[in-house]
Order: sequence, then structure tokens, then C-alpha cells
Amino acid sequence: MMHKIAKFPLNFPLWFTLILFGAMSLFVGLHGQFAVNDDWVFVRQVEAFLSGQWAISSVIDPSFISQGLVGYVWGSVFGVSFESLRTLTLLLTVVFLVVVSKVLDLLEVSEKTKLAVLLLVAFNPLIFTSAFSFMTEIYFLLFFVLGIYFYLRSFQDEDRKGSRSNHSVVANIFLGSLFTGLAILVRQVGIVGFVAYFLSALYFKKLNVKNFLVALVPVISSIGIFSLWPRYLDEGVSNSFTGLLSNLISSEQIYGRLTKMLWSLPYFVFFMMPLVFFSKKKQHLSAWVGVLGLAVVLALATQLFKLDIFPVGSVFYIEGLHVKSDFRSNFHIFNNVIFKEFLAVLISLAAVRLTLLFKFKPKLNSQSLFLLLNFLGSFAVLFFGNDFYDRYLLPAFLSLLLFVVYYFRDVIEFQTKFQWAALILIIVISVLHQHEFISHTRLRWQQAMLIQQETGIVNGIYVDGTYGKYFNALSEDDYKGEVSGESAGEYECYVQEYTMDTNSIAFHFGQWADKTSQRLIENPDIYEAKRSTELPKIKNNLDKLIHNESYFSLESYLVGKEAWVGSWCKTDSQN
Repeated sequence: MMHKIAKFPLNFPLWFTLILFGAMSLFVGLHGQFAVNDDWVFVRQVEAFLSGQWAISSVIDPSFISQGLVGYVWGSVFGVSFESLRTLTLLLTVVFLVVVSKVLDLLEVSEKTKLAVLLLVAFNPLIFTSAFSFMTEIYFLLFFVLGIYFYLRSFQDEDRKGSRSNHSVVANIFLGSLFTGLAILVRQVGIVGFVAYFLSALYFKKLNVKNFLVALVPVISSIGIFSLWPRYLDEGVSNSFTGLLSNLISSEQIYGRLTKMLWSLPYFVFFMMPLVFFSKKKQHLSAWVGVLGLAVVLALATQLFKLDIFPVGSVFYIEGLHVKSDFRSNFHIFNNVIFKEFLAVLISLAAVRLTLLFKFKPKLNSQSLFLLLNFLGSFAVLFFGNDFYDRYLLPAFLSLLLFVVYYFRDVIEFQTKFQWAALILIIVISVLHQHEFISHTRLRWQQAMLIQQETGIVNGIYVDGTYGKYFNALSEDDYKGEVSGESAGEYECYVQEYTMDTNSIAFHFGQWADKTSQRLIENPDIYEAKRSTELPKIKNNLDKLIHNESYFSLESYLVGKEAWVGSWCKTDSQN
């Protein structure tokens, strides 16, 4: 019996991944009426659709059309709320994982590798946190990978002979372009999938006029829908194509953009670390290569540590999720010198390992070239937008991951304890960060709602930037994007999370380890962290708290701390 249970993950990798994903989702928690990042803008847009207002808000840069229509259908049945649309996203994340599994079946990777890839995708920190919001990531990735799946099937069918196979080729090309078109209608960069297919088919002479027209029609239709769809701009209602031109990079941003693109490369290594680092198939290297590799590892690890490992931001940091604004450093199981140094070295070693993989040069075929072009295109297109965030890397990550496991399928194995340890590390970081973020965000919004009921104050409560923007737009009944910032004026009440030290052994040991390590190396803060000098600190106002509630935080508990959310108002606001 125990043997069968132990074999279950390898025998049923998709089911194991879905069960674990579901269990961790329940651990994080699904309930709560609160916004995450900018998803309040998209939730408001679905509300606008349901009220018959079809023009898209000026603060929405992505296409959003197909995602908005999916939300419209769901909202028509289940209603529109943060909780409702979060449930929709979680369900579509499951569908996304099923499609990724189907792609891996097409690529004929081993069951062990399939399990590793599914877990790396499901618990990628950026994907896992996106599953708990109504941001565009999951919706785009679902349509993007569906396009990849059918384009890959068309390449495989093209290699077969017979009239039945020809019909299948045409059908799969059409479906690939249809889902690519839907991806374009979530984010404009979805066009990369079609370009990758076109160039791969052209290079391997798998493209004729009929197939090209079949592929082109859905994509052109999607571009047409996007171009003509009404969208609010500063000067009034216009089409979406006009708005697109205003979102391109400016000349002043070019140097900074190239720097951020360079800094984003370690993200790809970290996200694939279990696969590319510890391989059981030995590589015989000369002594000078080993010395050079060690020097590169030390140099890269030093630079990564100085930049706090993940400097691109806006979502994922070692310190937590969405913590760059009003950053307050808090010692926990991940936010310390020892762990950051360890992770920097591990990522650097994995980077060298990934580089050495390319000494094996299997011949490119239409499928591997298609996946490679998807990666290169998805990464290169990030140069042209006026914004650059870590979550924008996900299409490139997914394409690179699929390319690596397919192109190096005869080299990479997943079966060592070190690989499992690296995979578990990523899962633990992802789940604990998400649990921490959701737990205190839910409590902060709950306390803000209580203060609203008790005092009548709405916009004068400081929770975070997201809360302020959402309620400012809500109070002004704004669907156009005219009210996109926080309300002006001083705050009357504040809601903050904080930790309290305990007298436990874990706390004293953690403090000793932290102080000892920082005598040698200072713990770097988030790169370009934003600190507010105007906001009062909750620990200076503990005697004024009107609401105070603890929550379970494993990140803090493991170093002997208790986690709390508290709120207080200025004296005259409580009367």
C-alpha cells in the first residue's frame, strides 16, 4: 500500500500536481473581499461590461477584451466580486495546468520530468500568486499555451503522410491561431506565438499558401477587434490601437530597460533550477573549466546578493510579495543574510549548469525552433513597452522551460534527492509567501471595512495603495479611468501588519544568527525600495489600537515571532 502511494506522483503526475495545488490553495485560503495589485481595475471593468459600458478604462494597458468577456459570462451567473473572480482564476489555473500536461505529452518527455515541470509551473511564485487574483497573467498564459499546443500538433501532423493528416494539420493550425488570437485579446504581446509559428514553418518549409491563410485569419481578426474596440483616453473615447501607441518605451527608458532585462535572467534560472542544475548524467569537465566555473559562480553570487537577488520587482521578492512600496524590513525565515547568500550561490551554480547544457547541441527541428522563438520573442518584446515587471516574464519562462525539457530530453533527468530538495524549496517559498500575503491582506481589508462601518470614513483610511485607489474610484463611480490615484488629503486611520518578538528559543537563536551574520555582511534591502517617511509606524501607536488580531505566519513563527494586524485612528476621528 505504501509503495503504491509513494509511486502515485510518478504514475499520475498531473493528478498529483492538481491535488497538491488544491491542497496548498486551501491552506492559503480562498475567501475574502480584497483587491490584489491592480486587479481592482479589471474587476471594475467587468462591472462596466455588465452595466452595458463597453469602452475599456484608460488605466488598463493590456487588451483585456477576451478576459473581460470571460469575466462577463462568469459574472452574469455567479456575480462580480473579488472573491468570485478569484475563484474563476483558480479554476482556469487548473485548466492551464491540464493543457501544460498535454503539451508535455506531445513533447514526449519522461514521466519524472513531466512531474517536475508541472510542479515548477504550478508553484512558480509568480504563477501561484497570480492564481489568487484577477490579473491578466493566468488568462493570457492559458490562451498562450493552448496556441502552443495546437501549433505543435500541426508540426507533428505535418510530418505524417496522408490526406487525413493534411486535414488535421489545417484544423490544428486554425485552432493554434484562434487561441493565439484570444491571447492577443488579453495582452497585445500574444502576437509572438503566431510569429514563432510562421518563422518555424517557413524555415522548415512546412508552410504553404493555404496553411498561411488559415493561420492568418484568426490573428488578423483579433487584431481588428483590438484595434476597433472603444477605449477611454485622456482626450475622450478612441480605439485601442491609438492607446497602444502611447504605451511604447521612451528614449529615456532604454538604458534602464536593458539593465532590467539583464537582471531578469537569474529569474529564469531560479524558476528552472531543479531541472537544470542537479543532473545524474555526469559531465566530464577539464580542470580549467572547473576553476573558471567556480570564479563565475562566486562573482555572480556576489552581484546577485548585492541586488537582493530579484531586483526587477514588482511582485516577487525574497522578503515577500508586493512589498516594495512602503517597504519595512522584517527578519523572517527567508529575509536574512544566511538564506540570501545560500540562494544566491545556488542560483549561480544553476546558471553555470544551464550554460554547460549547451555543450550538447541536438539538432533543432520545427518544434524545438518554435519553442525557442516563443522564448526569444516573448523576452525581446518586453523591451518595447513603457513598463517592465517581473510578472511579464512568465510567457518567456514557460516557453524556455518547454524548450529546455524538449531540446535536452536525452540529457536532463529528474531523479536525485538534490533535485527534489531544490523543487521543494521553490514550492515552500512560493506557498509561504502567498499564505503570508493573503493572510495579512485579508485582515487589513476586514479591519478597514469595520472602521468604515464604525466611523463613516472611507478614503481617509490607509491600508495600502491598492485600497486607496479602489475606493477612490468606487466613491467617484469612475469606470473611465479618470480617477486612478489615491484620494488627496491626510489619512485619519491606519491599518498595518506587524510582528512581535517572543521569548522562545527560536527567536533568540534567530536573532543571534542574524546579528552574527550582519557583522560580516549587511542584509541588503529590496532594490530601489520605496519608504514612506510620512506614514506613522504601528509599533509607536500600540496603545491606540482599536482593532488588533493575530494571524498564523509560518515565516515569522519559525524565527520566534508572532504576526499581527492592527488599526488605529487619530483621536478626533474616533468620536
